[in-house]
Amino acid sequence: MLLTPLLAAVITARGVSLPLLPAALAALGAFLIREPLVVLARQAWVWKERHPEAAQAARWFTAEALLLAVCGAWLAVAVPWRFLAPLGAAAALLTAAAVWMIVRNRRRSMAFQAASSAGLSASALLAALAIEGRIDGWAWWLWALSSAHSVAAVVVVHARLETRVAGRSHKPGLEKSAARFRRRAMLVPAALLASSLPAAGAGRWWLAAALAFSAVVHAAELRLLENPASLQTPLRRIGFRTLAVSLLFTGLVIAGLW
Repeated sequence: MLLTPLLAAVITARGVSLPLLPAALAALGAFLIREPLVVLARQAWVWKERHPEAAQAARWFTAEALLLAVCGAWLAVAVPWRFLAPLGAAAALLTAAAVWMIVRNRRRSMAFQAASSAGLSASALLAALAIEGRIDGWAWWLWALSSAHSVAAVVVVHARLETRVAGRSHKPGLEKSAARFRRRAMLVPAALLASSLPAAGAGRWWLAAALAFSAVVHAAELRLLENPASLQTPLRRIGFRTLAVSLLFTGLVIAGLW
């Protein structure tokens, strides 16, 4: 969700630039700094005694904050502030929200994960800014399409978790709840499929194919969950399958924006 949109932006922009280096490091640093911040926040607000991992988290936070400061200063000189400032502010807000949600044990909130996936996909905007010095329409489309695909993946993951919990408990109430969740989740691939129609009408066939592909794959994943045998699939295999689908989707999007 972080690196694929960034690499897609590099390919779509058909070039690289020196500011791309601090942009990529800043995107990675903004993602990694969440973990030490979570530990430090728990030490400050949750834990009553001093935990040894807090000292290690403080060291990592210092190193990553320094990296972000250097990269931010480099980008501030290299690209226009009117583009960089909103992206930096959004990243800071998303990081703060992530730390708060995790400390509050709400990491599995679907709304939070959907917002996080859209935030991670914004690496495409940062890469476009670093390469071209502006954020053109193609970069916004890349971000929007990547976010839509990632949000759909988040919904399917939650449907799988709901179904697995219901299958292990064998409680009729939970099984019915999981079935209702799967039916509601079908609205997401339906929306993706509906979005492909205007793209096709505008002659953007590759983008229409990307949206339709995402819709069909996620709908098929939801239908597979109705078969108890599919719940025995190892999570690692599911992860690699999801990665392969994401790469294929991104390839279609790149072809459509090229």
